[in-house]
Amino acid sequence: SSLLDEEFNKLDAVKTIKKNQMEDYFNTKRTDIEVLSKMPLIKNALKDYTEAYKKGIDSNEYKESEKKWNNLLSDYVKKYNYYDLFLIDKEGNVVYTVCREPDYATNLINGPYASTGLGTAFREALNGKFKITDIEKYAPSNNAPAMFMAVPVYDNGEIIGVLALQIPLGDVSKIMNERTGLGETGETYLVGNDLMMRSDSRFSNEPTTLKLKVDTETAKLAVEGKDGHKIILDYRGIPVLSSYAPVNICGQVKWGILSEIDLSEAMAPVSDLKNKIIICLIILALLSSAAAYYILENLIIRYLRELENILDELVKCNLDVKPKISFNNDEIGRLYQKVNKLVENLQREAKQQLEDKKALAQTFKELTKAMQKVAGGDLTVRLDESGKNNKLQKTINAAISNIQTLTKELKAQIINLNREIDTLKEGIERAKETSDQVADAASQVATAATDQSTELQDVSQDLESTGE
Repeated sequence: SSLLDEEFNKLDAVKTIKKNQMEDYFNTKRTDIEVLSKMPLIKNALKDYTEAYKKGIDSNEYKESEKKWNNLLSDYVKKYNYYDLFLIDKEGNVVYTVCREPDYATNLINGPYASTGLGTAFREALNGKFKITDIEKYAPSNNAPAMFMAVPVYDNGEIIGVLALQIPLGDVSKIMNERTGLGETGETYLVGNDLMMRSDSRFSNEPTTLKLKVDTETAKLAVEGKDGHKIILDYRGIPVLSSYAPVNICGQVKWGILSEIDLSEAMAPVSDLKNKIIICLIILALLSSAAAYYILENLIIRYLRELENILDELVKCNLDVKPKISFNNDEIGRLYQKVNKLVENLQREAKQQLEDKKALAQTFKELTKAMQKVAGGDLTVRLDESGKNNKLQKTINAAISNIQTLTKELKAQIINLNREIDTLKEGIERAKETSDQVADAASQVATAATDQSTELQDVSQDLESTGE
Protein backbone atom coordinates (compact mmCIF):
# COMPACT_ATOMS: atom_id res chain seq x y z
CA SER A 1 0.00 0.00 0.00
CA SER A 2 1.02 3.63 -0.30
CA LEU A 3 1.33 3.83 3.48
CA LEU A 4 3.77 0.91 3.59
CA ASP A 5 5.72 2.40 0.68
CA GLU A 6 5.98 5.66 2.58
CA GLU A 7 7.19 3.91 5.74
CA PHE A 8 9.71 1.87 3.77
CA ASN A 9 10.95 5.05 2.10
CA LYS A 10 11.53 6.56 5.54
CA LEU A 11 13.37 3.45 6.71
CA ASP A 12 15.47 3.37 3.54
CA ALA A 13 16.43 7.01 4.10
CA VAL A 14 17.41 6.35 7.74
CA LYS A 15 19.35 3.25 6.74
CA THR A 16 21.24 5.15 4.05
CA ILE A 17 22.06 7.99 6.42
CA LYS A 18 23.30 5.58 9.10
CA LYS A 19 25.29 3.59 6.55
CA ASN A 20 26.99 6.74 5.30
CA GLN A 21 27.62 7.93 8.87
CA MET A 22 29.24 4.63 9.80
CA GLU A 23 31.43 4.48 6.72
CA ASP A 24 32.39 8.14 7.16
CA TYR A 25 33.16 7.53 10.82
CA PHE A 26 35.70 4.81 10.05
CA ASN A 27 37.10 6.71 7.09
CA THR A 28 37.70 9.60 9.49
CA LYS A 29 39.41 7.25 11.93
CA ARG A 30 41.60 5.97 9.11
CA THR A 31 42.54 9.52 8.25
CA ASP A 32 43.28 10.21 11.92
CA ILE A 33 45.74 7.33 12.26
CA GLU A 34 47.41 7.96 8.90
CA VAL A 35 47.91 11.63 9.74
CA LEU A 36 49.07 10.79 13.26
CA SER A 37 51.60 8.23 12.01
CA LYS A 38 53.28 10.90 9.90
CA MET A 39 53.66 13.34 12.77
CA PRO A 40 57.18 13.73 14.31
CA LEU A 41 55.58 13.01 17.67
CA ILE A 42 54.86 9.39 16.76
CA LYS A 43 58.08 8.78 14.85
CA ASN A 44 60.25 10.13 17.64
CA ALA A 45 58.24 8.50 20.41
CA LEU A 46 58.43 5.13 18.68
CA LYS A 47 62.17 5.44 18.21
CA ASP A 48 62.74 6.44 21.85
CA TYR A 49 60.47 3.73 23.28
CA THR A 50 62.03 1.10 20.99
CA GLU A 51 65.52 1.88 22.26
CA ALA A 52 64.42 2.20 25.89
CA TYR A 53 62.42 -1.07 25.70
CA LYS A 54 65.64 -2.90 24.89
CA LYS A 55 66.95 -1.79 28.26
CA GLY A 56 63.76 -2.92 30.01
CA ILE A 57 60.51 -1.20 30.97
CA ASP A 58 61.90 -0.57 34.44
CA SER A 59 65.09 1.04 33.15
CA ASN A 60 65.90 4.72 33.56
CA GLU A 61 65.93 5.11 29.82
CA TYR A 62 62.36 3.84 29.61
CA LYS A 63 61.28 6.10 32.45
CA GLU A 64 62.80 9.04 30.64
CA SER A 65 60.82 8.15 27.52
CA GLU A 66 57.69 7.98 29.66
CA LYS A 67 58.27 11.46 30.99
CA LYS A 68 58.84 12.76 27.51
CA TRP A 69 56.02 11.14 25.57
CA ASN A 70 53.36 9.51 27.79
CA ASN A 71 51.37 12.65 28.57
CA LEU A 72 51.29 13.73 24.93
CA LEU A 73 50.09 10.32 23.74
CA SER A 74 47.54 10.00 26.57
CA ASP A 75 46.14 13.44 25.79
CA TYR A 76 45.67 12.47 22.15
CA VAL A 77 43.71 9.35 23.14
CA LYS A 78 41.43 11.37 25.43
CA LYS A 79 40.98 14.21 22.97
CA TYR A 80 39.99 11.97 20.05
CA ASN A 81 38.13 9.46 22.19
CA TYR A 82 40.10 6.30 21.47
CA TYR A 83 40.21 3.35 23.83
CA ASP A 84 43.98 2.78 23.58
CA LEU A 85 47.08 3.65 21.55
CA PHE A 86 49.91 1.20 20.80
CA LEU A 87 53.51 1.67 19.64
CA ILE A 88 54.98 -1.58 18.31
CA ASP A 89 58.56 -2.08 17.10
CA LYS A 90 59.49 -4.07 13.99
CA GLU A 91 60.08 -7.20 16.05
CA GLY A 92 56.43 -7.14 17.25
CA ASN A 93 57.14 -5.88 20.76
CA VAL A 94 54.41 -3.69 22.22
CA VAL A 95 56.81 -1.07 23.55
CA TYR A 96 54.09 1.36 24.66
CA THR A 97 50.32 1.50 25.43
CA VAL A 98 48.26 4.14 27.13
CA CYS A 99 46.04 1.73 29.13
CA ARG A 100 48.77 -0.75 30.12
CA GLU A 101 46.51 -3.75 29.84
CA PRO A 102 47.99 -7.30 29.71
CA ASP A 103 48.97 -6.82 26.05
CA TYR A 104 51.57 -4.26 27.13
CA ALA A 105 55.15 -5.44 26.76
CA THR A 106 54.12 -8.60 24.88
CA ASN A 107 55.15 -9.75 21.41
CA LEU A 108 52.59 -9.80 18.60
CA ILE A 109 54.58 -12.22 16.48
CA ASN A 110 55.06 -15.05 18.93
CA GLY A 111 53.40 -13.78 22.12
CA PRO A 112 50.04 -14.74 23.71
CA TYR A 113 48.08 -12.16 21.69
CA ALA A 114 49.68 -12.70 18.31
CA SER A 115 46.47 -14.23 16.94
CA THR A 116 44.24 -11.40 18.11
CA GLY A 117 42.94 -8.58 16.02
CA LEU A 118 45.79 -6.43 17.25
CA GLY A 119 48.31 -9.06 16.09
CA THR A 120 46.64 -9.27 12.68
CA ALA A 121 46.58 -5.50 12.30
CA PHE A 122 50.27 -5.27 13.29
CA ARG A 123 51.39 -7.84 10.74
CA GLU A 124 49.47 -6.19 7.90
CA ALA A 125 50.79 -2.74 8.84
CA LEU A 126 54.37 -4.05 9.07
CA ASN A 127 53.96 -4.97 5.42
CA GLY A 128 53.26 -1.32 4.66
CA LYS A 129 49.45 -1.48 4.56
CA PHE A 130 46.62 0.15 6.50
CA LYS A 131 44.68 -2.52 8.34
CA ILE A 132 41.37 -2.42 10.21
CA THR A 133 39.99 -5.55 11.86
CA ASP A 134 36.47 -6.80 12.52
CA ILE A 135 35.11 -6.59 16.05
CA GLU A 136 36.27 -9.54 18.14
CA LYS A 137 36.43 -10.41 21.82
CA TYR A 138 39.77 -9.21 23.17
CA ALA A 139 41.19 -10.95 26.24
CA PRO A 140 43.44 -8.09 27.51
CA SER A 141 40.35 -5.83 27.69
CA ASN A 142 38.45 -8.27 29.94
CA ASN A 143 37.32 -10.21 26.88
CA ALA A 144 35.20 -7.23 25.77
CA PRO A 145 34.53 -6.64 22.05
CA ALA A 146 37.42 -4.73 20.45
CA MET A 147 38.36 -3.34 17.05
CA PHE A 148 41.82 -2.26 15.90
CA MET A 149 43.41 -0.33 13.08
CA ALA A 150 47.12 -0.03 12.40
CA VAL A 151 49.49 1.74 9.99
CA PRO A 152 53.26 1.58 9.46
CA VAL A 153 55.49 4.32 10.86
CA TYR A 154 58.22 5.51 8.51
CA ASP A 155 61.55 7.23 9.13
CA ASN A 156 63.37 8.36 6.00
CA GLY A 157 61.25 5.97 3.92
CA GLU A 158 61.95 2.97 6.10
CA ILE A 159 59.39 1.25 8.34
CA ILE A 160 60.53 1.52 11.94
CA GLY A 161 57.45 0.06 13.56
CA VAL A 162 53.66 0.21 13.74
CA LEU A 163 51.11 2.62 15.23
CA ALA A 164 47.81 0.99 16.32
CA LEU A 165 44.61 2.40 17.80
CA GLN A 166 41.84 0.52 19.64
CA ILE A 167 38.56 2.02 18.38
CA PRO A 168 35.87 2.97 20.97
CA LEU A 169 32.82 0.82 20.15
CA GLY A 170 30.56 3.06 22.22
CA ASP A 171 30.72 5.55 19.36
CA VAL A 172 29.48 2.88 16.95
CA SER A 173 26.44 2.07 19.10
CA LYS A 174 25.81 5.77 19.71
CA ILE A 175 25.55 6.41 15.98
CA MET A 176 23.30 3.38 15.50
CA ASN A 177 21.01 4.16 18.44
CA GLU A 178 20.27 7.74 17.42
CA ARG A 179 16.55 7.31 16.58
CA THR A 180 15.60 10.33 14.52
CA GLY A 181 12.88 9.25 12.09
CA LEU A 182 12.42 5.87 13.80
CA GLY A 183 9.52 6.61 16.12
CA GLU A 184 9.09 4.72 19.37
CA THR A 185 9.91 1.19 18.20
CA GLY A 186 12.47 1.81 15.46
CA GLU A 187 16.17 0.96 15.65
CA THR A 188 19.22 0.60 13.44
CA TYR A 189 21.95 -1.95 14.14
CA LEU A 190 24.93 -3.69 12.55
CA VAL A 191 25.59 -7.40 12.00
CA GLY A 192 28.69 -9.24 10.91
CA ASN A 193 29.14 -12.23 8.60
CA ASP A 194 28.45 -14.50 11.57
CA LEU A 195 25.11 -12.66 12.04
CA MET A 196 26.23 -11.54 15.50
CA MET A 197 25.46 -7.91 16.34
CA ARG A 198 28.24 -5.39 15.86
CA SER A 199 26.36 -2.71 17.82
CA ASP A 200 24.20 -2.69 20.93
CA SER A 201 20.42 -3.05 20.65
CA ARG A 202 18.43 -0.17 22.04
CA PHE A 203 15.91 -2.67 23.44
CA SER A 204 18.45 -4.34 25.73
CA ASN A 205 19.80 -3.06 29.02
CA GLU A 206 22.91 -5.21 28.51
CA PRO A 207 25.47 -4.95 25.69
CA THR A 208 24.51 -7.10 22.70
CA THR A 209 27.64 -6.65 20.54
CA LEU A 210 28.98 -10.15 19.75
CA LYS A 211 26.33 -11.56 22.12
CA LEU A 212 23.07 -11.43 20.19
CA LYS A 213 22.63 -13.33 16.94
CA VAL A 214 20.27 -11.89 14.35
CA ASP A 215 19.30 -14.94 12.32
CA THR A 216 16.74 -13.19 10.12
CA GLU A 217 16.15 -13.10 6.38
CA THR A 218 17.13 -9.47 5.96
CA ALA A 219 20.28 -9.82 8.11
CA LYS A 220 21.48 -12.61 5.83
CA LEU A 221 20.67 -10.57 2.74
CA ALA A 222 22.55 -7.57 4.15
CA VAL A 223 25.79 -9.48 4.82
CA GLU A 224 25.47 -11.01 1.37
CA GLY A 225 25.71 -7.50 -0.03
CA LYS A 226 22.00 -7.10 -0.90
CA ASP A 227 20.03 -3.87 -0.52
CA GLY A 228 16.25 -3.71 -0.06
CA HIS A 229 13.38 -3.94 2.41
CA LYS A 230 10.86 -6.51 3.63
CA ILE A 231 8.32 -7.24 6.35
CA ILE A 232 9.82 -9.92 8.62
CA LEU A 233 9.87 -11.23 12.18
CA ASP A 234 12.87 -9.60 13.82
CA TYR A 235 15.27 -11.17 16.33
CA ARG A 236 12.65 -10.53 19.05
CA GLY A 237 9.97 -12.41 17.09
CA ILE A 238 8.04 -9.18 16.43
CA PRO A 239 6.70 -8.26 12.96
CA VAL A 240 8.75 -5.33 11.64
CA LEU A 241 9.42 -3.35 8.51
CA SER A 242 13.11 -4.06 7.80
CA SER A 243 15.37 -2.07 5.48
CA TYR A 244 18.79 -3.65 4.88
CA ALA A 245 22.05 -2.93 3.08
CA PRO A 246 25.76 -3.86 3.21
CA VAL A 247 28.29 -1.63 5.00
CA ASN A 248 31.88 -1.36 3.74
CA ILE A 249 34.33 -0.36 6.47
CA CYS A 250 37.43 1.08 4.84
CA GLY A 251 37.18 -1.52 2.08
CA GLN A 252 38.25 -4.28 4.49
CA VAL A 253 35.41 -5.13 6.90
CA LYS A 254 32.00 -6.16 5.53
CA TRP A 255 28.96 -5.70 7.74
CA GLY A 256 25.24 -5.48 7.23
CA ILE A 257 23.07 -2.60 8.45
CA LEU A 258 19.37 -2.91 9.26
CA SER A 259 16.86 -0.18 10.04
CA GLU A 260 13.61 -1.57 11.43
CA ILE A 261 10.37 -0.41 12.97
CA ASP A 262 7.51 -2.41 14.47
CA LEU A 263 4.76 -3.08 11.96
CA SER A 264 2.16 -2.01 14.52
CA GLU A 265 3.71 1.45 14.79
CA ALA A 266 4.24 1.74 11.05
CA MET A 267 0.57 0.99 10.52
CA ALA A 268 -0.49 3.26 13.38
CA PRO A 269 -1.66 6.00 10.97
CA VAL A 270 -4.08 3.45 9.50
CA SER A 271 -5.20 2.51 12.98
CA ASP A 272 -5.45 6.19 13.90
CA LEU A 273 -7.46 6.84 10.75
CA LYS A 274 -9.62 3.86 11.55
CA ASN A 275 -10.09 5.12 15.10
CA LYS A 276 -10.87 8.62 13.83
CA ILE A 277 -13.40 7.18 11.40
CA ILE A 278 -14.92 5.12 14.21
CA ILE A 279 -15.02 8.21 16.44
CA CYS A 280 -16.61 10.22 13.64
CA LEU A 281 -19.14 7.45 13.09
CA ILE A 282 -19.86 7.34 16.80
CA ILE A 283 -20.29 11.12 16.89
CA LEU A 284 -22.48 10.93 13.79
CA ALA A 285 -24.46 8.14 15.40
CA LEU A 286 -24.84 10.19 18.59
CA LEU A 287 -25.93 13.22 16.59
CA SER A 288 -28.31 11.04 14.62
CA SER A 289 -29.58 9.56 17.86
CA ALA A 290 -29.98 13.03 19.32
CA ALA A 291 -31.83 14.17 16.22
CA ALA A 292 -33.91 11.02 16.23
CA TYR A 293 -34.64 11.51 19.93
CA TYR A 294 -35.65 15.11 19.27
CA ILE A 295 -37.93 13.96 16.49
CA LEU A 296 -39.28 11.14 18.61
CA GLU A 297 -39.66 13.42 21.61
CA ASN A 298 -41.53 16.07 19.66
CA LEU A 299 -43.40 13.90 17.18
CA ILE A 300 -43.99 10.65 18.97
CA ILE A 301 -42.87 10.30 22.59
CA ARG A 302 -44.58 13.50 23.77
CA TYR A 303 -47.88 12.31 22.31
CA LEU A 304 -47.40 8.77 23.60
CA ARG A 305 -46.75 10.15 27.08
CA GLU A 306 -49.95 12.19 26.85
CA LEU A 307 -51.85 9.09 25.76
CA GLU A 308 -50.28 7.23 28.67
CA ASN A 309 -51.45 9.95 31.07
CA ILE A 310 -54.97 9.76 29.63
CA LEU A 311 -55.04 5.97 30.03
CA ASP A 312 -53.70 6.28 33.59
CA GLU A 313 -56.57 8.63 34.43
CA LEU A 314 -59.04 6.21 32.83
CA VAL A 315 -57.64 3.41 34.97
CA LYS A 316 -58.32 5.67 37.99
CA CYS A 317 -61.95 6.02 36.69
CA ASN A 318 -61.44 9.67 35.87
CA LEU A 319 -63.65 9.97 32.81
CA ASP A 320 -63.38 13.77 32.71
CA VAL A 321 -59.74 13.68 31.55
CA LYS A 322 -58.85 16.06 28.72
CA PRO A 323 -55.62 16.14 26.59
CA LYS A 324 -53.11 18.87 27.45
CA ILE A 325 -51.71 19.00 23.92
CA SER A 326 -53.19 19.03 20.45
CA PHE A 327 -52.75 15.86 18.45
CA ASN A 328 -51.90 15.90 14.77
CA ASN A 329 -53.80 14.01 12.15
CA ASP A 330 -51.28 11.18 11.96
CA GLU A 331 -51.11 7.61 13.27
CA ILE A 332 -50.79 8.78 16.89
CA GLY A 333 -53.48 11.38 16.34
CA ARG A 334 -55.82 8.73 14.96
CA LEU A 335 -54.93 6.52 17.92
CA TYR A 336 -55.87 9.38 20.23
CA GLN A 337 -59.18 9.81 18.36
CA LYS A 338 -59.97 6.16 19.05
CA VAL A 339 -59.01 6.58 22.70
CA ASN A 340 -61.15 9.72 22.84
CA LYS A 341 -64.05 7.81 21.27
CA LEU A 342 -63.59 5.16 23.94
CA VAL A 343 -63.64 7.87 26.61
CA GLU A 344 -66.86 9.33 25.19
CA ASN A 345 -68.49 5.90 25.15
CA LEU A 346 -67.34 5.28 28.70
CA GLN A 347 -68.70 8.67 29.75
CA ARG A 348 -72.09 7.91 28.18
CA GLU A 349 -72.10 4.49 29.77
CA ALA A 350 -71.14 5.97 33.13
CA LYS A 351 -73.87 8.62 32.80
CA GLN A 352 -76.44 5.96 31.93
CA GLN A 353 -75.29 3.82 34.83
CA LEU A 354 -75.62 6.82 37.14
CA GLU A 355 -79.14 7.50 35.89
CA ASP A 356 -80.05 3.84 36.25
CA LYS A 357 -78.58 3.83 39.73
CA LYS A 358 -80.66 6.87 40.69
CA ALA A 359 -83.74 5.31 39.16
CA LEU A 360 -83.09 2.05 40.97
CA ALA A 361 -82.60 3.91 44.24
CA GLN A 362 -85.90 5.71 43.67
CA THR A 363 -87.58 2.42 42.83
CA PHE A 364 -86.34 0.81 46.03
CA LYS A 365 -87.46 3.84 47.96
CA GLU A 366 -90.96 3.57 46.46
CA LEU A 367 -90.90 -0.20 46.98
CA THR A 368 -90.00 0.23 50.62
CA LYS A 369 -92.93 2.62 51.12
CA ALA A 370 -95.25 0.31 49.22
CA MET A 371 -94.19 -2.72 51.28
CA GLN A 372 -94.74 -0.76 54.45
CA LYS A 373 -98.30 0.10 53.29
CA VAL A 374 -98.91 -3.47 52.21
CA ALA A 375 -97.67 -4.61 55.60
CA GLY A 376 -100.14 -2.16 57.07
CA GLY A 377 -102.90 -3.81 55.09
CA ASP A 378 -103.20 -1.27 52.31
CA LEU A 379 -103.39 -3.42 49.19
CA THR A 380 -104.48 -0.54 47.02
CA VAL A 381 -100.93 0.89 46.82
CA ARG A 382 -99.26 0.71 43.40
CA LEU A 383 -95.70 1.58 42.12
CA ASP A 384 -95.17 4.04 39.27
CA GLU A 385 -94.84 2.14 35.99
CA SER A 386 -94.20 5.15 33.78
CA GLY A 387 -90.36 4.73 33.70
CA LYS A 388 -88.36 2.82 31.08
CA ASN A 389 -87.06 0.18 33.45
CA ASN A 390 -90.48 -0.69 34.93
CA LYS A 391 -90.37 -4.48 34.91
CA LEU A 392 -89.80 -4.61 38.65
CA GLN A 393 -92.59 -2.15 39.31
CA LYS A 394 -94.98 -4.12 37.12
CA THR A 395 -94.02 -7.39 38.79
CA ILE A 396 -94.50 -5.94 42.26
CA ASN A 397 -97.76 -4.28 41.29
CA ALA A 398 -98.98 -7.59 39.85
CA ALA A 399 -97.95 -9.35 43.04
CA ILE A 400 -99.84 -6.80 45.16
CA SER A 401 -102.88 -7.18 42.90
CA ASN A 402 -102.71 -10.97 43.28
CA ILE A 403 -102.43 -10.61 47.03
CA GLN A 404 -105.40 -8.25 47.00
CA THR A 405 -107.45 -10.70 44.94
CA LEU A 406 -106.45 -13.61 47.15
CA THR A 407 -107.32 -11.59 50.18
CA LYS A 408 -110.76 -10.80 48.84
CA GLU A 409 -111.34 -14.46 47.99
CA LEU A 410 -110.08 -15.52 51.37
CA LYS A 411 -112.41 -13.06 53.07
CA ALA A 412 -115.36 -14.42 51.11
CA GLN A 413 -114.43 -17.97 52.00
CA ILE A 414 -114.05 -17.01 55.64
CA ILE A 415 -117.51 -15.41 55.59
CA ASN A 416 -118.98 -18.53 54.04
CA LEU A 417 -117.12 -20.69 56.50
CA ASN A 418 -118.45 -18.61 59.36
CA ARG A 419 -121.98 -19.06 58.01
CA GLU A 420 -121.53 -22.81 57.77
CA ILE A 421 -120.11 -22.85 61.26
CA ASP A 422 -123.15 -20.95 62.55
CA THR A 423 -125.46 -23.43 60.76
CA LEU A 424 -123.52 -26.31 62.17
CA LYS A 425 -123.79 -24.82 65.64
CA GLU A 426 -127.56 -24.60 65.27
CA GLY A 427 -127.75 -28.26 64.11
CA ILE A 428 -125.58 -29.34 66.98
CA GLU A 429 -127.79 -27.47 69.44
CA ARG A 430 -130.90 -29.12 67.94
CA ALA A 431 -129.22 -32.49 68.00
CA LYS A 432 -128.35 -31.92 71.62
CA GLU A 433 -131.90 -31.07 72.45
CA THR A 434 -133.11 -34.22 70.66
CA SER A 435 -130.49 -36.26 72.41
CA ASP A 436 -131.60 -34.92 75.73
CA GLN A 437 -135.18 -35.86 74.89
CA VAL A 438 -134.12 -39.36 73.79
CA ALA A 439 -132.12 -39.76 76.92
CA ASP A 440 -135.05 -38.75 79.02
CA ALA A 441 -137.28 -41.19 77.11
CA ALA A 442 -134.76 -43.96 77.52
CA SER A 443 -134.54 -43.26 81.19
CA GLN A 444 -138.22 -43.42 81.49
CA VAL A 445 -138.29 -46.70 79.53
CA ALA A 446 -135.57 -48.13 81.67
CA THR A 447 -137.41 -47.14 84.79
CA ALA A 448 -140.54 -48.68 83.47
CA ALA A 449 -138.73 -51.82 82.52
CA THR A 450 -137.22 -52.06 85.95
CA ASP A 451 -140.51 -51.66 87.54
CA GLN A 452 -141.97 -54.24 85.26
CA SER A 453 -139.14 -56.63 85.95
CA THR A 454 -139.73 -56.25 89.60
CA GLU A 455 -143.38 -56.96 89.17
CA LEU A 456 -142.51 -60.00 87.08
CA GLN A 457 -140.23 -61.33 89.83
CA ASP A 458 -142.94 -60.87 92.33
CA VAL A 459 -145.38 -62.73 90.12
CA SER A 460 -142.91 -65.49 89.58
CA GLN A 461 -142.43 -65.87 93.30
CA ASP A 462 -146.07 -65.96 93.80
CA LEU A 463 -146.49 -68.68 91.23
CA GLU A 464 -143.78 -70.71 92.85
CA SER A 465 -145.45 -70.42 96.11
CA THR A 466 -148.71 -71.55 94.60
CA GLY A 467 -147.26 -74.61 93.18
CA GLU A 468 -145.80 -75.78 96.42
